[in-house]
Amino acid sequence: MWNKLSDIQTGKQLTMEEFEKSVGYSPVVKDLMSRDENVNRMVTNQHGSDRKLNSYFSKSLKVSKKRGAAVLKSIKEVATSMTLRGEKEKEQNLFNVDQKNNGNSNNNQWVKVRQTGKSYKELSALHLCQEIQAHEGSIWSIKFSSNARFLASAGEDTMIYVWEVQECEVKPMNEACSSPEDKKKKGKGSSSSKKGNQVPNYVHVPETVFSLSDKPICSFKGHLDDVLDLSWSRSQQLLSSSMDKTVRLWDLDTKSCLKLFAHNDYVTCVHFNPMDDDYFISGSLDTKVRIWNIPKRQVVDWTDINEMVTAVCYTPDGQVFFIFLQISILELYRDT
Repeated sequence: MWNKLSDIQTGKQLTMEEFEKSVGYSPVVKDLMSRDENVNRMVTNQHGSDRKLNSYFSKSLKVSKKRGAAVLKSIKEVATSMTLRGEKEKEQNLFNVDQKNNGNSNNNQWVKVRQTGKSYKELSALHLCQEIQAHEGSIWSIKFSSNARFLASAGEDTMIYVWEVQECEVKPMNEACSSPEDKKKKGKGSSSSKKGNQVPNYVHVPETVFSLSDKPICSFKGHLDDVLDLSWSRSQQLLSSSMDKTVRLWDLDTKSCLKLFAHNDYVTCVHFNPMDDDYFISGSLDTKVRIWNIPKRQVVDWTDINEMVTAVCYTPDGQVFFIFLQISILELYRDT
């Protein structure tokens, strides 16, 4: 609102009361004053709307982060309870096996496969042939290398282990397959031709089978909290994302951490660009998805999803990537 007016010719200043008495409000003056009031009102409303909008997004982000942290906590609690239940069931199964003397208990390890919605089967059966005590606590991620020579595993104990994939010897139908290491351990009286070890008739034994090394060939230590995701490059380097708000790049040859990429919150997922080992994508609890340049250790592009990102994945040609959200939404982006 105007308080004083100045006469252009004389330079004399008049109050609004003096101006009204001497001149009065012309339509032009009234229109100008009305416009000024409207502008001031619009600016005030705009500031209020901006504050409300910023407050909304701030609350939405806080809710999303709390919800995301609660989801991770719930997953850990469920995993812990399932682990305890599995250990009890395993103890019970071992007790039942000890009670059986007919030698047929191993038959329970074969699971026959039935097709659904297909006219053919891609495999005939499943068989538990190896079990390794790999980590302390829950395992959150396991990933094969691109050449299928290695398997990396990581989880709640903050450790990353790399296992070698070994080719097993395929024995006759009435014998179980074993790795070269197992064969050396067996003595002359260790024949597996018992009835309990016979392969069921419905099983088609493949020409080649594989197992993992009994012990990891490499271990990486450096993360301060749970490791949530892993990704291999074509050059056999390994990325790991963690709840300690970092992504680390590991080298299998030197068995060391080459680079560290800091984030603002838990890094829930990570994936190498399949066509260029110099880039990777990461998703975080701060609702942002980032594309990183590894040599420069810089973010070259990013987007804010405003929801917890649970998984990211490139297409094989590296041109498109998918973003999966905690609210069950899949988004597709093209890398340009």
